[in-house]
Parts: sequence; structure tokens; C-alpha cells
Amino acid sequence: MNSLITSSRVLARNVTMFQTATRSMAGSPAPWNYLWKPGPYPIDDEERRAAAKKYGMLLEDYKPNEEMDAMMGDYPVLPIEPQLEKKAMVDWDCPEYRRNYGEPLQEEWWKYQEIRFTPNRDYRYTRGQIYMCQLTMLFSTILIYFLVDGEYWIPRLTQQRMAIQIVSEGPHYTFDEPE
Repeated sequence: MNSLITSSRVLARNVTMFQTATRSMAGSPAPWNYLWKPGPYPIDDEERRAAAKKYGMLLEDYKPNEEMDAMMGDYPVLPIEPQLEKKAMVDWDCPEYRRNYGEPLQEEWWKYQEIRFTPNRDYRYTRGQIYMCQLTMLFSTILIYFLVDGEYWIPRLTQQRMAIQIVSEGPHYTFDEPE
């Protein structure tokens, strides 16, 4: 607290220091705040051309979102490209995100980071093969269970026990020596 009071006294006495501190802490917002903010939906070709230039895209590739409820303005509709499917050995500007500076992001890019959801496009097996393998394993497990249940020639594998010794059936042992 004492250092705060001393620094405020020094700033109050020295006006140029106060002006420098004010100038370096305040001012216009950082460039990405207003340059990348989506503008209104482009209506004519001139606005489309300006929006495509703003996002660094070719006019043929630029396509704004047609859905009015999305409230994306002139931001382009980009394909989903998960980080995991991008090539890792490319010299990226931001290698932890596998993207270059100034590259426009897909609207929900945070969902498709490498540590999150990745909608695999290059499956090793088709969906039919995956489901068939799963059903095969399920039915083979059920079949093996019924085969080793003791009814179909394969004895049930249980721990061997003797018959229950009930008192009403008489003694099951004697202390006599066998003859």
C-alpha cells in the first residue's frame, strides 16, 4: 500500500510521467478488435468483393451465411477442418493450433481442436463393417455363454463341491477304522 501511495505522489508531481503512463495504457483498441468484427450482410457484388478482401479470400471462394438466425453478418461460411487432420509438419505460424496468422477461422473452430472432438473423415473401416464387427462379437459372446452353460455337451465349469450334508439324512462319517 505504501508503494502505491508513493508512486501516485510521484506521478502527480511529474506531469510528463503521468501523460506517458496514460498514453501507454489507454488509446484505440487493438487492431483485431475492429478489423475482424463482422460487418453487415453483403447485398450487392461490391460489398461481397470488399468482404472477401477483408477476410483474405478469393471472390469465388467467399460465401456469406444465408441463414439469418446465425447472425454472422459478412463472415464467410468455411468448411470444418479439424486440427488433427491438418498436416503437422507444415511450418505453421501458430503450430499449437495448426493455423497461420490472418487465416479466417470456421465459426465453431474451438470444437475441432486437437484435444477435442474430431469428426474422422478417413475411417479405417466403413460404418457397416464397424457395426457388423460389433454385432458379431455380441452374438458370439451370447453363443459361447449358452454353449458352456452345461446343456450342450460342454460341462459347466464351476467349483466342485460335495453333496450337502443334512442332519436328518444321518451321519455322513464315522470314527470306525475301515475293515
